[in-house]
Amino acid sequence: IDSTEMSQVLTASAKQMAEQKSQDEHISVAVRLRPFVPHEVGNACFSFSDGDQVNVIPSAVPAGHEKEGPWKYDHALDSSALRGQVISNAQCYDIVGRSLLTHALEGFNVCLFCYGQTGTGKTTTVLGDEKNGKGVLLLLLADLFQRVSDMEQTGSKVNVKMQVLEVYNEQVFDLLANAGKDKKQKIELHVLPGGVQIKGAETKEVQSVDQCQAYINQANRLKHIAATYMNPQSSRGHTVFKFVIEQDGQDGIHSTSEMYFADLAGHENEKTTHVTGQQLVELSFINKSLMWLQSAIHALAATKKVHGKKTSPQLSQFRNSKLTLLLCNALTGDSLINVIVTVSPAAEHFGTSLSSLKFANEVKRIHIEAHSSSHMDPHVVIKRLEDEVKSLKEQLATPSGADVPVDNLTRQNQELREQLESFRTAFQELSMQRDELSEK
Repeated sequence: IDSTEMSQVLTASAKQMAEQKSQDEHISVAVRLRPFVPHEVGNACFSFSDGDQVNVIPSAVPAGHEKEGPWKYDHALDSSALRGQVISNAQCYDIVGRSLLTHALEGFNVCLFCYGQTGTGKTTTVLGDEKNGKGVLLLLLADLFQRVSDMEQTGSKVNVKMQVLEVYNEQVFDLLANAGKDKKQKIELHVLPGGVQIKGAETKEVQSVDQCQAYINQANRLKHIAATYMNPQSSRGHTVFKFVIEQDGQDGIHSTSEMYFADLAGHENEKTTHVTGQQLVELSFINKSLMWLQSAIHALAATKKVHGKKTSPQLSQFRNSKLTLLLCNALTGDSLINVIVTVSPAAEHFGTSLSSLKFANEVKRIHIEAHSSSHMDPHVVIKRLEDEVKSLKEQLATPSGADVPVDNLTRQNQELREQLESFRTAFQELSMQRDELSEK
């Protein structure tokens, strides 16, 4: 045993008790232009340029809007095939989704939500379909369980749980409850000082992407879907997928992270969707909840730093809608957030597409400060050192079977004892410092 190396390991471990990894950045925003449908070809109103910039085509937009934009986003993903290179779901995952998994496994909470007009490919982006292949969520889950398998082979323990909820007409339903039945269970949301609590939702432990797919298929069978003029498979509510990842590493590092994926129902125009009756009622609830989400996003973008600290948004800003309440923990807590805004490339939808692009621009102004939940379990480290001491004692008791001289074993044993005591003292001191800083 190299005492210098052991000392370095102890020092690094002790520092983790006083410091947490953090990320201070703006929300990452990607705009994805959906493919044209046959009758739209030749009526493009947007163009993409290098540097992830979206531009309007002046000759194709209504009078007075020729000077709108341009808008620059973190990622501009052209799937309209105008330039001959279509951004696939797999590429979308590589660009937008893969980093979320990396952050989640580092102990950060993460959130991805898809926003846009109905029929612009939100569900296709999140879940995928036969034509476009697996969506961002399923590709991420495939990577997650491959990473989990690799981690478990090195001695780590990883537990993954999932929930699937739907916000429909201002009611929250559990899409995983009562498996095999058509009846959906209503869920209650409670606002507590530390955030919003989801009460009564079924939580499923999952160990493979196939198991997740089976639960997602069940959720898809139960969620509200109807055909409209704009979309033959229109989601009539917002679907939120929540995953919890609990990690216990062999090095004593523990973390619990949450992943939220929100497949939002699209904003609808009564005139273009041609809905009546119950679907008109659904349209009203969808648009109203999206309006409150925009309001909450605007409030987040307006928060400022006071004396070096960011002012916390009030939970009252999220009480107006079940959707904003359900996403409240992700939007206001320690979450790294990516947003995909899906947009129609056609001139006939310019008005709603313009609204989506402005929403994306507003979201990009929001800065977040997320902290990793990863922390060292001192009891694991101390137990490991105690095992080393015990092993050396056993070798000292039978020196004839040892490969090293007795003097070396005695010295190593003494060094380990001193390091163990030093670590215990450092841990106590750093814990006190951390408590003092928390009080401040």
